Amino acid sequence: MSAGLMALKCVNCGAPLEFREGVEVVQCLSCGFYQKLVDSQLYAERLRGEIYKWISEMVPPSLLAAPGTVDAVARHNLFIYNVKPRVASEYALYKSKVSMLMSNYLVHFPFWIPPQVRFEDNPKDAFEKLAKVEGLAPLIVVDEDQKYYAEVTLTSTLYAYLVNALTLIREKADVSFIINNFKTIGEYIEKNVRHDERKAEYARVVSILKSYESIKCLIEKDPRTARSKCEESLVLMRKARDEARVPQVAYMIPSIEKDMRNIETVQNLSDASLLYSEAGRDPGEFLMTIEKFFRLAEHLREYSKMDVSMYGEVSRYLRDIVASKTGVGQINVVPGDGSLLIPMWAVKTTYTFTTGALFMKKGKAIDDFILISAVPASQPVTDIFLLDSGVGFLDRIRGKEDTMSKGILGNVLESVKSTSIPGSIKVLPPLVTQAQASRTYDSYMQTVYDRTGGKIKLGVCESSRLIFARAVCRGNDIDVPVLRDSQIRVSPYLDRLLEIAI
Repeated sequence: MSAGLMALKCVNCGAPLEFREGVEVVQCLSCGFYQKLVDSQLYAERLRGEIYKWISEMVPPSLLAAPGTVDAVARHNLFIYNVKPRVASEYALYKSKVSMLMSNYLVHFPFWIPPQVRFEDNPKDAFEKLAKVEGLAPLIVVDEDQKYYAEVTLTSTLYAYLVNALTLIREKADVSFIINNFKTIGEYIEKNVRHDERKAEYARVVSILKSYESIKCLIEKDPRTARSKCEESLVLMRKARDEARVPQVAYMIPSIEKDMRNIETVQNLSDASLLYSEAGRDPGEFLMTIEKFFRLAEHLREYSKMDVSMYGEVSRYLRDIVASKTGVGQINVVPGDGSLLIPMWAVKTTYTFTTGALFMKKGKAIDDFILISAVPASQPVTDIFLLDSGVGFLDRIRGKEDTMSKGILGNVLESVKSTSIPGSIKVLPPLVTQAQASRTYDSYMQTVYDRTGGKIKLGVCESSRLIFARAVCRGNDIDVPVLRDSQIRVSPYLDRLLEIAI
C-alpha cells in the first residue's frame, strides 16, 4: 500500500485534507466542510481497509505484504494479467464520463440557475475510486505499465475533481472551493502530464480557474482585478479552442465556445462594475442590481429554453448602459417625453402584398420598420399593419393600394441619436437577444399573414439594431409617446423591470 493512502480524507466529499499539527477541527479546501480530525482519521482508516480488500481480490495477499520483494517482471505480469483487465473496464467508463462532463460548459455565474449536468457518482464515490487507483502504485514498475497507469490516474483525478466542482456549482457554494478544485486539476496536469499531450485540457482548466477567480474578485468588489483575470481567461480559452482541433478532443469545441461567451459575460459585468467604481459609486450597488437582473433573466431563459451563453450579448448592452450613465459612453435614443428608457429592436423589413383583381391584379413590395421589445412583454411588437388600407373598394379592385402599413416608424428612427444618459433618466437593460427578436418577428409576420388571409406575405427581416425609446409609466404598464397607437405592453413585468432599471 502506498504511503499516500495514510493521508487524511474529507468525510464529506472524500478529497485529501491538509493536515495541520495541533488542530482538532480541519476544513476541507475542496468542499468547505468542517470536521473533527479524529473523524477524518477514522474515515481514512476505513477507506484504507476497503482499498486493501479491493486489491487483494486481484493480487495474492502474500505479495501485498511485501511488494518490494517481488521482482519487476513478476509485478509486470501481475499487473497485466490480474489488475489491468479489472481496471480497464472502469477506465473506459471513467474516460467516457470525463468526456461527458468536459462536453458541457464549465464557467457558471453564481446568480444563474444551476446547470443540469448529469453524473451518476457523488464526489465521495469518485474520490474513493480515485484512492483505489492510487493504491495500485506499488505494482507499477515497467515503463509500459506506468504510461497506462498514468492515464488511468489522470482520468480518475479529472473525474473526481470535476464532479466535486460541479456539485459545488449546483449547490451555489462559495466560489473559493470551486477555484480550489480546478486549481488542483491544473496543478496535477502540470506536474504529471506532458503538456504536448494534454494542451487543450490544460489550457481550458486553467482558463476556467482564472474565470472563477474573476467571479470571486467581482463579488468581493474588486472589478479591476476581475477584468484582468477575465482577459487572462479568454486568452487561455482561445488557446484551448485552437488546441482542441484534433479528433481526440474536438468534442470540447462547442462547450469551449459557450465557456468563452460566459467569460465575456463576466468581463462585461466587470467592466460595468469598474465604471461604477471610477464614477465614485459603490460597485456593491451594481452587484445588487445584477443579482435582481439575473433573477428575472433566468426565469425568462428557462421559459424560453435558451442557453446561458446568451448573456455574453445581453451583458454587453448592460455594460453600454452603465457607460452611458457614467458619461464615458453613448446609446442610441429616440427623442421624446418620458423619464424611462425602454430598449427595443428596430427591425427593417420588406413585405409584399397583392392588390387589384383579375387583369388589374399585381404585387407590391414595401420597406418599413417594426419595433420589438427587448424586455419581456405581453405585447412585444409594434403592430404596424392596417386592417383597412383606407382605399375605397373600387380603387382596391383597380390595384391602387400603395401600402398596408402605417409607415410612422421610419420617421421615428431617423431621429435616433447616440447620447449619454443623465442620472434622472432610468434605463431598462435588455433581456432579449437579437436572435430572439428575429424569432419574435417571424412569429408576428406569420400572425399577420393569417390575419389578412394571406394578402400580406411573410416579410424578410433585413437588419436590426438596438435603440432606446422614452416611455412614461401609466399604472402597471408604460406608454411610449412616439409609437402613437402602435404601443407595446410590458405588463405584467413592469414592477420587476423597474427593480433592475439603471
